[in-house]
Amino acid sequence: MPQNQDLYSKYGAKLFVVSVIIFIAAMVIAQSSYPCMKSVCYNIGTNPISDLGNTLTSPAWPIFNYGLIIFGTLLFAGLLFLKDTFPKGVMGRAGLIFLILSAFGAMGVGTVPENTILAIHSLFALISFMAGGLGVLLIGLSIKSGNKLNVYKAYTIISGIITLVVLLVFTLPLGLGPFKTSGSGFGFGGIERTVVGPVVLWVFLTGIMLLTKRKLY
Repeated sequence: MPQNQDLYSKYGAKLFVVSVIIFIAAMVIAQSSYPCMKSVCYNIGTNPISDLGNTLTSPAWPIFNYGLIIFGTLLFAGLLFLKDTFPKGVMGRAGLIFLILSAFGAMGVGTVPENTILAIHSLFALISFMAGGLGVLLIGLSIKSGNKLNVYKAYTIISGIITLVVLLVFTLPLGLGPFKTSGSGFGFGGIERTVVGPVVLWVFLTGIMLLTKRKLY
């Protein structure tokens, strides 16, 4: 591998890790400062993630929204640095493109809060969720079997499947829509986090791994 490419891989890996740290930090800060109303506080199981960026109800909305924009921007930059680190071929390139779309979707979610234009906000969120799941799944499928990456390949595929299955089951018109609005401890917010979590964790762990490994094929 050319020295420059190896350097680009390290840059991309660091951007992956930093992007996730910023996203998690922005979410934690926004959640901790969210006001309780009539003894009802922000609930990660029932409140949508986007409530944290609502400019009318979330005091820390600038931290969350700008943090989400920075997350998407760093993820996009990291993907560009890592374009030759991911598996080549149609499936690998398609996975990279979907992940780039997911990054832009995240930027869009932060740019258009839920209380401004909900339809556009929701579209950006759907693009980010679905493209992220597809991107991770395709990257996993494009990794060749029979080498030291077998465990990582399986983990990547499972992460993509979890995101896509949960997204399809609970958000499509024919899915389990009523459940996501329930007053139980696990509702819309829990579903969103189950969709987002595997992809975000994959980005972080992939970044950590690529700090010591040069390529994924």
